[in-house]
Amino acid sequence: MGDMPIHPLRTRWKLLLLYYRKAKVQGLTKSTRVLLKPDRVGFHLWRLISGRTQAWSNFYVPSTSLSAELHFCCQMSDCPAALVKQVFAELDDDVEFVETLRRDYNRVRSDSPVSFAVGRLKVWYVIVRLLRPNLVMETGVHDGLSSALILRALDRNQQGSLVSIDLPSVDLPIGIEGPGWLVPAGLQSRWILHLGDSRELLPALARQYSPVDIFIHDSDHSPEFQRFEYDTVRPFLGRPGLLLTDDAHPDLFRELAKQWAVPCNLVEGGRIEGSDANILLGGLRLCSPQRPRPDELLRKRGD
Repeated sequence: MGDMPIHPLRTRWKLLLLYYRKAKVQGLTKSTRVLLKPDRVGFHLWRLISGRTQAWSNFYVPSTSLSAELHFCCQMSDCPAALVKQVFAELDDDVEFVETLRRDYNRVRSDSPVSFAVGRLKVWYVIVRLLRPNLVMETGVHDGLSSALILRALDRNQQGSLVSIDLPSVDLPIGIEGPGWLVPAGLQSRWILHLGDSRELLPALARQYSPVDIFIHDSDHSPEFQRFEYDTVRPFLGRPGLLLTDDAHPDLFRELAKQWAVPCNLVEGGRIEGSDANILLGGLRLCSPQRPRPDELLRKRGD
């Protein structure tokens, strides 16, 4: 016992505290259901026994079709393809920003089984950049890649705020500050992060921050929980009134689109290695956006 390294002992203690914090926030029943998923239980036991800091990585794979991403952004923003392409190119050219994210991600998640990539989440940047919302709300932060992209778009728009909701995560690396650790400090002035269960926080926060121009779901991906979040936020939507999601359930989205008499937009994502499931981006536009003039939309490169 006396020969055991101190670092693994401290890591185990931090892990136990993290499991306790999450269980306290979301309740014992849900915590047990989440932690005891067949693909997770072995991983969590391995972390506790080994005292390793390795954590469950997100898989930021791109969609299977860039043209589908382009079409999705056109449908969500009601902007022409040429303008959407310009914004995609703007992010591709934002090398310093993307490389900062890549460097920080690789430093903290050096044991990640996949390479860092902005992947399919670039569409959130494009949509926010095009529509210039005053208020974006998201559930599910994790590392904070989507948050960073949204905040970068808001920063370049020079308007708007992001409100995020997330639970303390047992899948983040030990030693980081918590959800959203990847968000650069220079972008955090437009960011409000609430730690807690979306089921408890979302009703009050949606009312408090209304109108919500864009809502993005990326938390508990069960159909029941997704429907709860969409039904909760819908009465507080403003313009353009978008409901977006990563890991969408096609049947649920088609059902909601029919119920609310709006088009259903889905983008098939890349296939995760070792899984039969594809990641889907989904979007519903419940109001017609007020499209800005192109000359008002984008600043010159380098501004």
